[in-house]
This record gives sequence, C-alpha cells and structure tokens, in this order.
Amino acid sequence: MDPVGARALFRFAMPFRVRFIETDAQGVVHHGTFVAYAEAARHEYWQRLGIPRLRMAREGYDDTMVELQARYRAPARFYDLLHVHVRTASLGRTSFVVEFLVMRGGGEEVVAEVRSAHVIVDLQTRRPIPLPESFRRAILTFEGPHVAVRADQV
Repeated sequence: MDPVGARALFRFAMPFRVRFIETDAQGVVHHGTFVAYAEAARHEYWQRLGIPRLRMAREGYDDTMVELQARYRAPARFYDLLHVHVRTASLGRTSFVVEFLVMRGGGEEVVAEVRSAHVIVDLQTRRPIPLPESFRRAILTFEGPHVAVRADQV
C-alpha cells in the first residue's frame, strides 16, 4: 500500500478514545476496529460537508465499498486518544477514494493508514451511477485543489 497523503492535506479529524472492548488479548486495538473508526469518521466528514447519509438515501443513492487497504504503524492501547483524519483523495465518474490517517493524541505519531474505494449506486437497482452533482460539488468545495479528479476512474 502506498502511503496516504501528507497530514497537511487532511482538513477534517474525529477523535476516538480507545475503549477496553476494542482491545485484543495482547492489549492493543484489534486491527478490524480501525475499519470501524474509519467508517464512523467518514460519516462525520460527510455530515460536515453537508452530504449526510440520510440525505443520500432521500436522493436515492448510496455508496458501496469495493476496496479497503490498511497499514498499521504502531499499537494503540486502552484509553489512548486517537484522531482519525479523513480526506477524499480522488473522484472518478462513479467512484471515489477516501484516505484516513490515524494519529495518537495531539502529536504526530501515525498509528495507522487506511484507504477505501467506493462506488456510488442507485438504491433501487444497486447499479453504479455517476456521482451526484451535489456530492461532487460538496467534496470539491471542501477539499479544494487537493482532490484528484479522474475522468478515467470508474
């Protein structure tokens, strides 16, 4: 997995306090928990951008995750304060890529990097559709020049 974008590219972050139930027998956050952190942070990111999940459903579309990559750099333990930074890295015709940078506390220690690819689908047919203009515009407005726009991406 290539590294996600530099910390300076991320304009949104959500804090998480590690709960005991999220740790494994070794006393560290279970690797699958980082996916849950990323999903929760992505939904808050969309809420901030004005494209919450409920609005997407009302407008008849949703996203389907089609790929997930993760790189774990340091263990996180019970009661650590983590910040999950979120950004949309690229937009295609029907798809987009989101990157997550998980950092400990207010410092610069990277705990994990996650990247997910999604396709926008019609809720009735479950078939890919072009990114809705309101969705595309909200991301481009928030991310500015830091999001790659790829016409060749599905």
